[in-house]
Amino acid sequence: MVLMGLGCERPTSEKSQVALQLPTYKNETALSCTKCLKAIIVNVNSENFKTIVFNQKMDMFTEAGTQLTSEIVLDIPSGLARKIQILAIYLLPDSTTEVQYGSTVVDLLVAEPPPITITLASLGLFKGGSIVGRYLTVGDTGPTGNVIISMNHAASGMNMDIGFGEMVDGWFDLFASETFPMSYRFYSGTPIPELQNITLDNLVPLVAGAIVSHRARIHRPATYFVNRSSVWTQVTENHDIVYGFFGPSALVSTKKVCIEHQSAATNFLHLSSTISGTPPLTFDEGSDTSAGIYGISGIDSISDVACYAPSALYTKDVISIRKAQFDGAGNDTARAKGGAFSYIVEAGSIKKFKITGSAPAIYNFKALPGTFSGVIGTFDGFKL
Repeated sequence: MVLMGLGCERPTSEKSQVALQLPTYKNETALSCTKCLKAIIVNVNSENFKTIVFNQKMDMFTEAGTQLTSEIVLDIPSGLARKIQILAIYLLPDSTTEVQYGSTVVDLLVAEPPPITITLASLGLFKGGSIVGRYLTVGDTGPTGNVIISMNHAASGMNMDIGFGEMVDGWFDLFASETFPMSYRFYSGTPIPELQNITLDNLVPLVAGAIVSHRARIHRPATYFVNRSSVWTQVTENHDIVYGFFGPSALVSTKKVCIEHQSAATNFLHLSSTISGTPPLTFDEGSDTSAGIYGISGIDSISDVACYAPSALYTKDVISIRKAQFDGAGNDTARAKGGAFSYIVEAGSIKKFKITGSAPAIYNFKALPGTFSGVIGTFDGFKL
């Protein structure tokens, strides 16, 4: 790729404006892309300022044949030794995603810097995921603050800030990956213990191993079909999720992640392995890899009375994972928390809130434990 200056006159003490041109891969006959540019992340680092992060992503990430414009323009503070890192994510014809990376260190002393060439190299395929749960520091409490997510690749030297999240009294829902290590730190720069250089696989491996009661993973196939308005639509990269409690062993060893028991392989109503809708995907609370969606580690809900929690899916000591979370309602419902609130389960369905009464109706929201503690006691939800 080529990084080139745009013509303008400015004092050297201000900024240099640069344009970044990423490679594109076109099928000239079909006038479409063979590798389609779907996301761009740029980091600019220096000893003189905090990391500048630019990111752009297509809303229709899995749509074939469309891509972002390959040129972006950035204002970078002028000065010596500006490290520029570029991460580009391309959608391949088989619906997998490839990561390409390049970096350089340049001096930007004028408003019109000379052309800068950065070569991108493939780092391999990327597979996303999520980690959801609570990080405890003292008793049943955790920190609150904004979180910076960085992605690492030791062989290439890549260490880039790629996204942001938040933690509320220890509760979090953060982007992760199966294939690239991620690290998490607060805006203050303080790393979050246990969440350094982690992948889904080193948190909860897919292979059979020792059962960890306070952590579980739900595995989902990379590609399957969802029934949307009576039309079976392919879903790609609907990633795995690790649920759990994190922190010192003394604080998390008694916590539990419970997966809803199934007396027999249970069919999903809205998921299928084929475009015809048959056979339906099945669910298993254990690591039965013949099931379409299955759990690894955690506790089978029938084996522990503590697993029979109330309607909230997240309580102080238990995270309850229900089959209905994965039946085609999207990743938000699969993770089943939003901000400081837990989704609830009612009559087998997973909902953001419960409606009671009429004229006027009352909307009941369930707060995550500890998130609304105050001098006048503890609130466990809201009514609107």
